[in-house]
Amino acid sequence: MTGSREVEWLRGERFEYPADYRPEQLTEGAFGMIRGEPTRVRILFDAKVARYVQRRQWHPTQRFRRIADGVDMTIDVEGTLEVVSWVLGFGEHAEIVEPYEMRDQVASELRRTADRYAKP
Repeated sequence: MTGSREVEWLRGERFEYPADYRPEQLTEGAFGMIRGEPTRVRILFDAKVARYVQRRQWHPTQRFRRIADGVDMTIDVEGTLEVVSWVLGFGEHAEIVEPYEMRDQVASELRRTADRYAKP
């Protein structure tokens, strides 16, 4: 069979990782597990969730700036797919400001979702 592999479990056998192996490099810069293009993302969180958002480490590059009615968060990520899902989880309490293309993507997704829930 082409492309098949066999695996044999060698109970008790050990192996050494290469000295330069760093598993975190596989997702370095990503917001979650899925990597993509480097992107600076700006998100506004209203006062209702601002304190919660600021108290957690979501990404190593996160920066916060207090605003009159909440907090402005900036992150530099590699890939935005998981950021979009994360922001949508905050519902009306979060708004992507930049990049515009990502903001537009979220707006389109919300319109499609609202259409799904519209009365027949």
